[in-house]
Amino acid sequence: MRLDRIVAKNRIVDLKSKDFAGAIEELLRVCPLEKDAARKVRALKKTLLTREDAISSYLGHGIALPHARTKLGKNYILAVGRCPTGLVHNGQHNQELRLVFLLLVSHEAPEYLNTLATLARIFQNKPVIEKLIGEKVLSRFRDNVKKVLAGEPVKSRFRTTRFNSVILGQAKKIASGTDCSSILIFGDTFSSPVQPVFSFKDFNTVLVLQADAEIVYKKEEVDSIISLRSHSQGRLSQLRSALLVGLIRGL
Repeated sequence: MRLDRIVAKNRIVDLKSKDFAGAIEELLRVCPLEKDAARKVRALKKTLLTREDAISSYLGHGIALPHARTKLGKNYILAVGRCPTGLVHNGQHNQELRLVFLLLVSHEAPEYLNTLATLARIFQNKPVIEKLIGEKVLSRFRDNVKKVLAGEPVKSRFRTTRFNSVILGQAKKIASGTDCSSILIFGDTFSSPVQPVFSFKDFNTVLVLQADAEIVYKKEEVDSIISLRSHSQGRLSQLRSALLVGLIRGL
């Protein structure tokens, strides 16, 4: 499922509230609920806050993911709010809590737990979240939220580190020395977000990325992209191992 399709840009807002309860109400009010929306907002707010008292929705890295099942005209509705100074959460001011992703799910929605797991995995990508939190302009923040949920890279403010440059340089040397025709670049091998300046014009260049990968690339210099959409953090390593086994058997 394309997660970017369950959030409209008008549901990505700057929060005026300074506490978590107020933030929940603001986000509920921008959601397209059925008739008697005021009553629905009150009921959902109570449900969400009761659950929050029992199990915190704070995931770390400045993100909270409150969620509830309810009667909806569509399977999923997502609303996003940001607060640059943090929110009062569970009675204390949590300065780290900057973004609230509110997910409403219909009782008939398929793959509910998988959707939650996918969102939680995206939110564990700390550099991605840091860029979302660091964006000052609301319109660009909205664009970046949509890109992250769609699995697209967002523009990095980081330059390629020396370590990453060494990896890219050594890849070219090995490929040249062994008469290879292709270079596979795995996004998880880099030490930080990287914007490679490719000089692999003599090779077929393939990027292998997670759906929410941090690597930034120039599309015109990349021949193809393999994007792994999975809930497992080890999929890149598994694919890398499979390729090595295949190469060894082919020798």
